[in-house]
Amino acid sequence: MENHFVKSAVEVLANGFNIHPLKENALLFKYMEELCCKDNTLYLLDDLEAVAEAIREYDAYLLIDLISLYDCKAAQQLDILVLED
Repeated sequence: MENHFVKSAVEVLANGFNIHPLKENALLFKYMEELCCKDNTLYLLDDLEAVAEAIREYDAYLLIDLISLYDCKAAQQLDILVLED
């Protein structure tokens, strides 16, 4: 997965979830579901280090909790990676 795609996806999700209350974000949750599906060609969680870097860059720590809805182990690893720096 290209680092540019990871940053772009995290930026879109972070901005979307910051603008609207969580209960009004059905489209963003669908996008998140697609990105967290291992069968999808746009699987976001292949490179957790890049995801952690993008989460820090965009101050999108809420995404870790949301990722845990789809992949608990990846979210736990992201917590560790984000806290490392």
